[in-house]
Amino acid sequence: SENKNVVRDWDYYQQAANNANQIICNIDRILATDPTMTQQECNQWKAEALILKCFALYQMSQIWGDIPVQNSIPPAITEDNIEDVYHLYFPGRTPRAEVYQQVIEDLTFACQWAPDVDHSNKYLLSKAFAHGLLARVYAEKTAQDWAKVAEHCSAVEAMGFELVDDYAEMWAYDGSDVVRNTKESILEVTWTKSSGHWIWMMYHRNAYNPNDSYSWIKWITPSRDLIAAYEAEGDTERANASIVYDEAGWSNYYPQDAYAFMHKCPTNASSIIMMRLGEIYLLHAEALAMQGDLAGATEYVNKIRTRAGIKTISVPSSQEAAIDAILHERRLELAFEGFRFWDLVRHDRAIEVHNRMPETDTYWQPRRPLTEDTILMPIPQAVL
Repeated sequence: SENKNVVRDWDYYQQAANNANQIICNIDRILATDPTMTQQECNQWKAEALILKCFALYQMSQIWGDIPVQNSIPPAITEDNIEDVYHLYFPGRTPRAEVYQQVIEDLTFACQWAPDVDHSNKYLLSKAFAHGLLARVYAEKTAQDWAKVAEHCSAVEAMGFELVDDYAEMWAYDGSDVVRNTKESILEVTWTKSSGHWIWMMYHRNAYNPNDSYSWIKWITPSRDLIAAYEAEGDTERANASIVYDEAGWSNYYPQDAYAFMHKCPTNASSIIMMRLGEIYLLHAEALAMQGDLAGATEYVNKIRTRAGIKTISVPSSQEAAIDAILHERRLELAFEGFRFWDLVRHDRAIEVHNRMPETDTYWQPRRPLTEDTILMPIPQAVL
């Protein structure tokens, strides 16, 4: 609870929700006083702010469970009103079910009023992202409704997105710039080389300045278990786009002359893809499988496998086998994109998979076993 990264992330999410509240709580007042603003413009501003806030609340609730939710901007504290407004500055924790209920209500509004998809600009909180986020929320155990997951995935799929022909294209670059706004991307955060990010520094090298900050072990080192999963499928296309080997000045997990690195952020201008069609297809497959439509689920999985250039699968013999196949496919398709842990939690498999990792990878570092109590992160001590 005093870990500086836990505190940092908690503050980031709270700040994002606070930023959104500046619009949510003030936009109606602006509409009432500004004759140039239309109701449609007001609703669009509010929808985009609600999407940002819902994204923050959803991820916070995944990480911490019950969280405080602030829906107003508190008035200034005075000696006369401190008892009345104190709880607005320091709200208690809202049960996760109520958090998701609010998120669903707010995103439903956003699905109607958010901007339409602009296929030339995916750095946009659009109707498609609102629908996709609703699909993710409805897949969570606390709000689970698989028919709703399928409904919102279908809504996204009807908005003109396509799988890119070459999987690696989504993270591609050349000597002058990177690929942005592919036909598969639904929401991505974009940069230019001149105003680039430092995110690459966490994972490997910046291809545009290879020796910059290449002096420490890096994060998200690919496991041998994942590499073996790619090899077992003959899945070279996705493996090569996701993992790169390089010489390094350390040998903590791999030999120094062939060290494995995460490769989905190869430059300081590479987009961070927050949602894409490949994820939506596999979430749709999961929803169909959970409703008993194993043939329909398999069709979505095979769209992904065909793009990857590997053999398709037959319709599984049971729902459990179908979910096994879908989670396996999500692992390979979405590697290092931030889904694997939550996929396992959603199906009560995180503890089993985490605790057997030392058996599958001898380089896995010793750590405490995962338990039902430690699936959630601790609330920062200062917040408590």
